[in-house]
Amino acid sequence: MRTMIRSLLTVLFLPAALFAQQAAPTPDASEARAPVIGVIGASVSDGFRLIDFANRVQNAEAVAQGYLGRRMKDGEFDARTDSTHLQAVLAPGYDVADWHRNTDLWMFSAPMRKAQQQIAAVREAGCELVYAVDLPFWFAYGATGVRGRDDEAKQKRLAARLERFQTFLDLCEEQFGDGEQQVVLGDIPDLSRARMLITRPQVPTVEERQALNDALRAFVDEREWCHLFSLAQAVDDVRAGLEIEVDGRSFVADESNSFQLALVHPTRLGVCLLAERVLEFASTALPEGLRPEPVPLADLLQAAGVEAPWTGKPGQTDDSAPADEDGGDGEPSAESTTGRVVAGVSPRH
Repeated sequence: MRTMIRSLLTVLFLPAALFAQQAAPTPDASEARAPVIGVIGASVSDGFRLIDFANRVQNAEAVAQGYLGRRMKDGEFDARTDSTHLQAVLAPGYDVADWHRNTDLWMFSAPMRKAQQQIAAVREAGCELVYAVDLPFWFAYGATGVRGRDDEAKQKRLAARLERFQTFLDLCEEQFGDGEQQVVLGDIPDLSRARMLITRPQVPTVEERQALNDALRAFVDEREWCHLFSLAQAVDDVRAGLEIEVDGRSFVADESNSFQLALVHPTRLGVCLLAERVLEFASTALPEGLRPEPVPLADLLQAAGVEAPWTGKPGQTDDSAPADEDGGDGEPSAESTTGRVVAGVSPRH
C-alpha cells in the first residue's frame, strides 16, 4: 500500500519539479562573482601628497611661489599639495570588486625590486585584472650614467635606456606570461616640463621616449593578456586643455589645475581625468567580465573628494621653470606627488 502511495505521489509531483528546474534562471558567470582586481605602480597610482613633505620645509609656500613666479591665491597652496590614489577613483567603474592595491611612491629608488614585489602580491591575491598604468615609468625615466652631448653619448644613453626597459618587459613576460591575469600598462609620457622632482638628465629625450614606446607597443601587440593605455596621450590632452562639463557647468581642465605644482603628478582633478580615460579604455579593451561600467565624471569627482571644480580660478603656468641643463646624469631626486584640486576647491575630509 505504501509503495502504491509513493508511486502515485511521484507521478503527480515529478513533472512540477522538473518544470521548476528548467524555469530557474541560470546566473550569468560574470554576475555571479566579483572580479579580483589589482592596482600596482608608482606615485601616480599611489596618490602621494606633497603636503606630507612640504610640511618639513621651512616657508614651503614661499618656496612654491618662487617656482611659480607669482604670489599664490588664498588656499591655493593647500589645494595644490593634495591628491588621492588611483584605485579610489577607478572603483566606481565596478559595482562589486575585490581590490588589491600595492603601489609605492618610492618606486624610483629600486624599480626592479619593487616591481617584483608588487607583481608577486597581485598574483598571490589571485587578481584576474591588474591596472599598472605607471609601473613602466621608472624603467624609462632615471639616470643612465652616460655623460656628454655628442652623437656617441646620445647612442649610449639610448642603448642604456632600452636595456633597462627590456628588463621590465622581461619581468612582465616572466610573471604574467602564463596569461592568468589581464594587465593594463601605460606608455611613457612626456614630463620634460617637470620642476623640482625630476632632473633634466633623468628625462628621456623625444627620440628615446619614442624608442621606448615603440618597444612597449611591440611587446603588447604580441600578447593577448596585455593592453596598452596611452598615458602619454592623456597627459598631452590635459596639458593642451580639455573642455569639461559637470552638473551643467563648464570649465577648462589644463596644466594649471590638473597637474601638481611640480608638473609631474596629477591633482585630485587630474586623477579623475586619468581614471575616466583608463575606464573608457578598459571598457572596450578588456574581455567581458572584466570591463568596467560607464561612470559620469561627476561620480569620479565625488569619489576623489573634489567639489564644484568649476569654481576654481587656475593660476598661470610658468613656462620657464624646468630642470637642470642637459649633458650628463645627475643623482635621482626624491620623487613625490604634488596633488592639487582646482584653486579654491577643497577636498572632502
